[in-house]
Amino acid sequence: MLEGVRQGWKEWLHEELPDNWEKEFIVDGFSVPTGGDVNNQWGVTLFCEKAGHYFNIAIKDGVSQLESIDG
Repeated sequence: MLEGVRQGWKEWLHEELPDNWEKEFIVDGFSVPTGGDVNNQWGVTLFCEKAGHYFNIAIKDGVSQLESIDG
């Protein structure tokens, strides 16, 4: 999930993601991959308190990417 979060952080806050990045986010929701297989695509929505926006992260084969940020 880290790469997707890093992309969104840099895009909205124009700074490097801090080491303790988990403290900046609240998990708002997630999807379950088809068949419960973590190699299938799934996603997570995180609310970033500092940015005031929701980060939607897609994860497939253990690799995350930023899908969208509301706003």
